[in-house]
Amino acid sequence: MQRINFQGITFISDAPLSTVSIKELEAIEARLGFTFPGDYRAFISTLGFGETEFHVQAFPPLDQNLFEPRDRLAEFWFWGRSSQILTQTHAVECVGFFGSADGDTILFHPLDRNRWYILPHEEEEAILVQSFQELSAYFLQRYDDLQAPYEFEPWSDINIHAATQDS
Repeated sequence: MQRINFQGITFISDAPLSTVSIKELEAIEARLGFTFPGDYRAFISTLGFGETEFHVQAFPPLDQNLFEPRDRLAEFWFWGRSSQILTQTHAVECVGFFGSADGDTILFHPLDRNRWYILPHEEEEAILVQSFQELSAYFLQRYDDLQAPYEFEPWSDINIHAATQDS
């Protein structure tokens, strides 16, 4: 069993982690034309892709989940009460990089990597967070019966290394 401390949050995992090196991530970012938020970069280079016990999922940087929200949000917009936080026009320019097993979408705008938007699946108000710690706190308050250390389940079927070979 591995014990990993990430920004003061302790995770445990029985399975091998699928991390991405900074060099691989930089090649992906060059291909995409933007840089991911620092906390996401640190998360996937430390833990990799997978799901935390409190249901936060870290998506791979070449995954369809990055841009899938754009089409969906252009057609369906349920967070109109949050126009001071995020408008639909701004949301369709964003990139999905985290998500939740509950169906929440977590986005950032490539021109402002320090503002992350949570679009809860079951609510009509967007939530603004600015770090992985704030994101974790939001989800941990939903599951207040959980105790650290938190399990992390890596997604073993993702091979980001092969996708970056031709960069």
